[in-house]
This record gives sequence, C-alpha cells and structure tokens, in this order.
Amino acid sequence: FRGRSHGSGWVASAAALTETFETNLAAYLAFALATSTDDAVRNGREAKEVAERALRLDPDNPVILSALAAAHAENGDFNAAVTAVERALGLSRQRGDAALIQVSEQRLALFKEQKPLRQ
Repeated sequence: FRGRSHGSGWVASAAALTETFETNLAAYLAFALATSTDDAVRNGREAKEVAERALRLDPDNPVILSALAAAHAENGDFNAAVTAVERALGLSRQRGDAALIQVSEQRLALFKEQKPLRQ
C-alpha cells in the first residue's frame, strides 16, 4: 500500500465489498481508512471492523494483519498495533517476502513510538 493515493479508491472498494466480500480488497479498504492523510476519509473504527472481518476469513494473511495494525494505531491502541504487525512480520519472514518484511519492520518501529501511520 506504500505510495498509493487513497482518496477515491476507498469509495470504489467500499462499494465493491457490498457486492461480495474479498479479503484483499477489504485489506486495501481498511488500510486506506486507517492511514489516509485526509481527515474526511480516515476512520479507525471502520478500518478495524473491515480488517477484523477479513482476518476471520484469512487469519494468516500478513497484508490483512498489517491493515489491522494500522487501524489499531489509528484508534490509539498501540499495544494491539504492535502485536498485529509483529504477527505480520513473522508470517512475512516465514514466506520469505522481503518487501513485506521491510514494510512490517518500519511499521513496527512507528507503532512502538506510538505514532499512527499516514499515507
């Protein structure tokens, strides 16, 4: 999700999820809702709900866990954010996904400093 603009994408994602719930699309939406620089878009409560629903369907998905971590951080629950991103990091290491490892490590450091993510 790095470097993407979320402004209009979240609207399309939310609409698509009303038709069928797809976990990767849900992770994108949750991440956008948790990290948007636009106060009108950012909604940590909704981001958490979407991410948790996706995680119930795909519990070992590091992308969903990362979105959940961002939602927790947005809601000020940095302990839960650290726990979720540490789990995402562990799964990324098991899979040998260098890009997700790097992103997870960066987010872990941010959440340990009790800072939410903005993109």
